[in-house]
Amino acid sequence: MNTEHPVIKQALVGTANPIQPLDLLLQSAWIPKTIANLMQATSVQNQDQKFLLLSGLLSIYRTAGYTPAQLTSKIEACPIDQENPCSPEVAKLLQTILDSLLSRKEEKISLLQHEFALSTERILKWALQLIYKKHQRIPHTLLLDFLELATINPSFAQVVAQAAGQRGLWLSQFRPEWNWVAQKVMPTTPEQLQKIWIQGTERERKEALAAMRALNPNEARAWLESVWSQEKSELRFDFLEILEQHLSQADEAFLHKILSDRSEKVIRLAADFAAQIPNSGLQKKLQPIGIALIQSKASGKSKASKKPGIWELELDALPDDLPPEWRQCGVVEKTVYGLGKKHWWAYQVLGRICPDFWETHFGKKPAELVSLLYHSDAVLCLAESIANAAILHKKLIWIEALYDWWLTVDQHIKKIQGTLQNQDIWIYQLLKAMPSDMMEKKIERLWEAVEYHQYILSALSALPVPWTPIFANKYLQVLQAYFTQNNFDTTMEDILLNSFKIIVNALPRECWDRALFVCQTIQAKLENDKSAYKIQKIHKFQELIELQKKFI
Repeated sequence: MNTEHPVIKQALVGTANPIQPLDLLLQSAWIPKTIANLMQATSVQNQDQKFLLLSGLLSIYRTAGYTPAQLTSKIEACPIDQENPCSPEVAKLLQTILDSLLSRKEEKISLLQHEFALSTERILKWALQLIYKKHQRIPHTLLLDFLELATINPSFAQVVAQAAGQRGLWLSQFRPEWNWVAQKVMPTTPEQLQKIWIQGTERERKEALAAMRALNPNEARAWLESVWSQEKSELRFDFLEILEQHLSQADEAFLHKILSDRSEKVIRLAADFAAQIPNSGLQKKLQPIGIALIQSKASGKSKASKKPGIWELELDALPDDLPPEWRQCGVVEKTVYGLGKKHWWAYQVLGRICPDFWETHFGKKPAELVSLLYHSDAVLCLAESIANAAILHKKLIWIEALYDWWLTVDQHIKKIQGTLQNQDIWIYQLLKAMPSDMMEKKIERLWEAVEYHQYILSALSALPVPWTPIFANKYLQVLQAYFTQNNFDTTMEDILLNSFKIIVNALPRECWDRALFVCQTIQAKLENDKSAYKIQKIHKFQELIELQKKFI
């Protein structure tokens, strides 16, 4: 209803104080003559009722005379989808999951639902990929909800766009927030990418830059250079992250230039990238600084107090102010992670030097050099720095040696430096840097020794999914063997039960039936347990496995 007319406004707020007496109002320019004649002919006597009747007649009159806006261009009919929709059974499953995800943003959810929320999202993405691979599509009745979901949660954009078919692409033209559909499904030329880079939203520009980096790395870097000074610091950081793909010698000059950026976060990332380039100028500057660092000795200490030439770093010997030559190498002053300033400065230098340099410098193998870290008073600073460098430069021999060192370090360090921090973080990070087959062997070692049980959950979450059937069956065997024994270790029980939220995403389909059988075994063992939450966790796991089976 159009409420701009003064009579209609008066009717909405009340007729106790009319703008004019009704007889005068019917003679005014506000009232068309046709409406005035109708009102004169009415038999209604009550003035309030007559005023409301007048308001209603005016509303109908004004609506009847309204001319709708005209389209400036013709809307083309939607092309016919060549793919068939998925089966009604699968569509019903999709609707169930979709409803739960769309309602979760408005409703309070239980702790158990929260634990398995990511599992539900992963299953939906996997199902959409399966539909696409089978040359099927999302049913038209679900398209609007799926477009809404992928707009709210961009991680769904690619799979929804692929499975949306021609109708999804056609619908996307009617709402600006759905324009991601066309970008995901249509082949994009460099010219189209450049247009998006210039005119698009932040998310669209990131996607365009990443696509161009894959097509033409140098052109993508040139785009970024041309707008660098105009972008906000957070956006500069996000754009810079994209350059990690196809990093090469051609990027070195740009990276060196932005080592003086006004954002320390950007400087740190640029220094990490520049250090990864083989034989880069930054590596050559860092190496002599690194040598001086590991030979630093605090005044008053004997040079003969330790074995010479191996990891003699003493943080107290470092300068109180950040040296200018360090700053030129991308070392930033403000500390992070709660580290002391000298620890943080040394970490940035040593954490970017390729570990192969130390192998050549000392003439020793990585395993031996890692074992000699205990000779330094700053052992943790050194171990963290060299672990970071090994991961940064993807040096697998060093990564394996450092992982083994971090796994057992608490047996040595606690005697010297008290409580050990960050051990679980470095175990996780070093595992993530290994190939899958090596990771699996390292993780098997964790459940074989009680002292390593505390690292099982973080290690399992580091392993790429899906797991290999061999590893998955081994882990299911561990679960079954543990819960069928008589003596329970409550700590291990909690670890294994908490692992269900990880393994539901990780099991290959060959292991689903075995997993359901193991669940039945565990339930039988826990049937007298007073904690209903544990049983609910097993039930939720079974429900998600059964859900995945229905899509096959």
